[in-house]
Amino acid sequence: MGARHLSLRRALPLGVLLVFGLLLATFHAIDVRNAERHVIERASADALLQVEHMARSAQRDLLRDPAAVGADLSVAATEPRLRVLAVINADGGVELAHRLAWQGHAAADVIPGFSTGWFNQVTRGRQPELQVDKASRRVRVLAPYFIVFEGPVLRSTARGAVFLEFDLTHEYELVKYQTLQHLLIQLLIVSALSAVLGWLLRRHVAQPLADVEHSVNQLAARPDAALRAPEKGPKEVVALARGFNRMSERIHQAQMQLEHSRARNAAILETALDAIITVDRQQRITDMNPSALSMFGYAAHEIVGQPVHELLPERFRSGHGEQMKAFARGTESHRAMGRQAAVFGRR
Repeated sequence: MGARHLSLRRALPLGVLLVFGLLLATFHAIDVRNAERHVIERASADALLQVEHMARSAQRDLLRDPAAVGADLSVAATEPRLRVLAVINADGGVELAHRLAWQGHAAADVIPGFSTGWFNQVTRGRQPELQVDKASRRVRVLAPYFIVFEGPVLRSTARGAVFLEFDLTHEYELVKYQTLQHLLIQLLIVSALSAVLGWLLRRHVAQPLADVEHSVNQLAARPDAALRAPEKGPKEVVALARGFNRMSERIHQAQMQLEHSRARNAAILETALDAIITVDRQQRITDMNPSALSMFGYAAHEIVGQPVHELLPERFRSGHGEQMKAFARGTESHRAMGRQAAVFGRR
């Protein structure tokens, strides 16, 4: 079975739509990635601000006014992205947390994602540290604070830390929803543009080519007809149609000349007084003029298609076929057989 080919009038709009679709998919992926990066950057900045505020509050009031620190923690816990917020003392225990059940327990035992090694590393320094886990969509911040005692010692070397974690799952889903909305609008616009572009391509490219194709098929079915393809469409299609029209005109002229030659030959054969016999490569008779039919006493339907040696006596048949083959292979325009000699036939 032959391969099935898609017509140009369908392939062009589909190709345009496919290209636009790939571009939209690429731009959508870039938009999602940029939006997710913006979500992480914004969440990281907000988390650092909140954890530094809580660290200052804990350093200032944890020992003398823990209720004030608790109030600040309660306000911070209203953040929709918040998953964990805890004030941790120097021993790694939870002093305050957005979940009361965690207070008084070791942070490593009750807080998911808390690392004692990370806590020790951060409390030895002065700057908060940020961790971003894109796989779980989490942002974690651990900020150190000094534990201030009442009395002559204003600041001790003991340090605690404030642990905060944001869950960005909702933010990510919101980003996907918003980008999908934008993609839907873009798809509608692209579909409309593709429909218009497809219509233009079909009208000005595919249809003129289809007209040329129709003319070619008609010429194949009727090579004697003088056919012309419409010369319309883009420059390349017009040039193709003009080339076809020139070819069609030349074929028509050649057909007319061939018909004229055939008619002239037929007239010569019909009116010739000499017997003229036409044979094919298999040495079968294809035509005999009236003089030949009269000479041998046959009707046309009786002898046409028969081997030419039917017209020869038995004694001349064996060598006649080879002589004709040799003549066909040669370059001479006439045969030597019969020159100044009698040619024998059989009625």
